[in-house]
Amino acid sequence: TVDENGLVQAIAAGNAIITASCGEVKAECQVTVLKKEQTITWDQAFDDVTEGNIIELNAIASSGLDVVYKVIEGDAVIEGKLLTINTSGKISIEASQPGDNEFYSAQPVVKTFNVTSGIFDIKSESKKAIYYDIKGRNTNERK
Repeated sequence: TVDENGLVQAIAAGNAIITASCGEVKAECQVTVLKKEQTITWDQAFDDVTEGNIIELNAIASSGLDVVYKVIEGDAVIEGKLLTINTSGKISIEASQPGDNEFYSAQPVVKTFNVTSGIFDIKSESKKAIYYDIKGRNTNERK
């Protein structure tokens, strides 16, 4: 837009031709408005994730536009912002934002983490189990 003082204000990305005239004198100026850059950052850590967990994904686009998620490795499913982990192993999630009339698409960002089975294997533990009686006394220490 151009106000009464000739101040040009960009409304959206694209090209515009601004024409000014005074009597028979006329001038034109082409203005190009570029889209804005945007970035994505993950606003969460993926610690202690076990199979069967459902996690709400929280990556943020600097533009404020909605982020799109995709599983690129591992056995998991995404519905909207919810990630359901099916089995243990390595999971990689891609967060992207395709852009709009005002913003370029963001460079996708990948988050990779390990998922454990959540099953406790007592054979892998080197500590001996400790048993207590009903009064809370350690029964392993009795002779």
